[in-house]
Amino acid sequence: MRIPITDLLIRLRNEAQARPDSADATLRGSGSARTKLISTIWSGWALIYSRLRMYRITSWFMSRGRALSPIEQGAWTRCRTPLKPAPKRLRDLLKERQA
Repeated sequence: MRIPITDLLIRLRNEAQARPDSADATLRGSGSARTKLISTIWSGWALIYSRLRMYRITSWFMSRGRALSPIEQGAWTRCRTPLKPAPKRLRDLLKERQA
């Protein structure tokens, strides 16, 4: 089968971008699930990842706060073992290996 997947995806994206607030949008709900909280989270994420120093500081704190990760991880753990964050960042492991 020769389904033009890339062409379809581009067309759907263009339709979603053309009329995000329209009630009769071709793609129902295109962007309607986005809340202020989600927008704030993504803006914060973009801010952190756009500045190398801020990214390094944040990743350092996040790797040290792994003990705060939830034990119960919802539906994921029904048939899988809970995820455990790595004890060290990849950056730290590579530094140790090079030393």
